[in-house]
Amino acid sequence: MAKDAGLAAPQHPPTHLGYEKECRDVLAPLVSDILAKAEAAGWVRTQAASSIMYLAAMELKPKS
Repeated sequence: MAKDAGLAAPQHPPTHLGYEKECRDVLAPLVSDILAKAEAAGWVRTQAASSIMYLAAMELKPKS
């Protein structure tokens, strides 16, 4: 059973062609909000976006 994270649950299984777009649609406002907050705090938006990409990639690495 999935925890309630305050996000819409997927309507398609991960193997469905629309799953990735659906995930992007749910996460896009959150990423935009994080970038807006970073920019308001004085960070350069492009650098903040690059940092988010790096951090997301690091989440895919096996934990040691």
